[in-house]
Amino acid sequence: MRFRASGIAPLFLGRDGLTDVQERDLEALVVRFRSWRDETDDKLKAKFKLTDIMMAKLEELKEAKQQFISGNIELSKGAQTFIKDVVRQGIMKFSAPFGGNKYTEKGNQCEDMAIELYNSIFFKDYKKLVEGDEFYELSYGLVGGHPDIVDVDNKKVIDIKVPWSKDTFPDFEEDGESDLYVWQIRTYLYMLRKITGNDGWSDGEIAYMLIDTPEVLVPENDGDDLHMMSDVADNLRSTIVTVTLTDEHVEHMDRRVAAAIKFADKYKQRLLNKNTNV
Repeated sequence: MRFRASGIAPLFLGRDGLTDVQERDLEALVVRFRSWRDETDDKLKAKFKLTDIMMAKLEELKEAKQQFISGNIELSKGAQTFIKDVVRQGIMKFSAPFGGNKYTEKGNQCEDMAIELYNSIFFKDYKKLVEGDEFYELSYGLVGGHPDIVDVDNKKVIDIKVPWSKDTFPDFEEDGESDLYVWQIRTYLYMLRKITGNDGWSDGEIAYMLIDTPEVLVPENDGDDLHMMSDVADNLRSTIVTVTLTDEHVEHMDRRVAAAIKFADKYKQRLLNKNTNV
């Protein structure tokens, strides 16, 4: 069983513990409760007394915060579905079918050219990691994956994305932000921190590179102008989305991974014991 970085985003989306509003509500209720408890003047004591509804809310928020502190994370439905799929594939010994499509085929065929364009624009000499290279296969616990480029000197991970056509290419960073890709890169950085013991692994990039679509992949009803990029200036053919991994992200990911392992173990046992008492 392995949680792959390329699909792990559902596990990390959202936040744990109380929201900012709930934290403020809890603080206000605690202050009022303490004022009521410590007040000696009867009139003021009556003023500060919490209603039954307020007391119930106070206990609910305190319990929710204590659950978070103790590590009892309630995973979202999306995270649970992701984990169930991973467990099911491991037990049933299959991989989710994905034969690829024209978009992934272009990415596979054009990735090296995309890296060459990146190098040309940003004066780098990066190469895609291949089997046998250091950090080609990252693995920490049940998390794993293959990053495209690992810049050891700058403690940076770069993931190359090859858009299908000009009209699917993000013009600016905000257009190319994607939870799927952001958490993929954060997961690579997370594993590198754990593997190397170096907290300097904090920077990443999603690099969208506009590359000619191979002629055999261009649909008949698509104009060549959508897929031929040679008439576009090089500086317009790249959009970089910066990704950062903070200590807070690492703590969040530690909690979610631990919760995922617990959930996966329970679900695995439930599956394995299915119909055994019939």
